[in-house]
Order: sequence, then structure tokens, then C-alpha cells
Amino acid sequence: NAGQNGWQVVQVALNTSLAIDNPLLDSSYFAQVRCKNRYGPGFWSDWSTPYNLKLGAEVLYFPSKILTSVGSNVSFHCIYKNKNKNVLSRKIVWWLNLAEEIPESQYTLVNDRGNVIIDTLNYM
Repeated sequence: NAGQNGWQVVQVALNTSLAIDNPLLDSSYFAQVRCKNRYGPGFWSDWSTPYNLKLGAEVLYFPSKILTSVGSNVSFHCIYKNKNKNVLSRKIVWWLNLAEEIPESQYTLVNDRGNVIIDTLNYM
């Protein structure tokens, strides 16, 4: 829920991190934290100074994570932005865990509309 002044308050309880789901391309987020004694009564601290998280993502995937078995067909959307210029699909190379290039024979481009690329990947 959006809090006052457009802030969204997220309860993370005992976690020390928070994932930002579905960030927008080239967007800014501000984060503030505060703390309280974990055990027993206590008062909340003051909010920290806002920290600007300039994500500036050039590539977004929907869904952001896929878990599947070897040999399965996987479909996802990839939105690629490079300083507002369209990127030709033939110039994009897919990698497995940023370590192994995936051969073009193992994926199929379904549609290419400017910055939106829809791929089906069959990795074995």
C-alpha cells in the first residue's frame, strides 16, 4: 500500500534484504530503513536518510526467474533498452548463468517489435 507522500512501507521483519519485484526500466527507487529491539519492548529508531537506488536496468525478463527441468520448453518476455535505441534481435546473444553461450539452434525468436523480444528457449 502506498504510504503518505507516495512511499510504500514494506514489513521485512527479521530479513536483512528485500527484493524489488518488477522494477521499471531506467527507474529510480528510494529506500529508508529504521530498526527496533528484536527482543522485548522498544521504540523504533528514526528513519534513515533516503538512499537513491537508481536501477537503470537495460534488460528486464518476465517472469524474472524460471525453474524447469532439462529439455523443457521455456517461454519468457525480454525487454531490452539501450539508450532508447532499438536493438536488432540478431545482435542479442543468450548465455547460461553468464558463463556459457547458448547456441542459436537452441532458442527461437517468436516476435521482434523494437525493444520487445519474445523468445522460446529449449536448453538441454
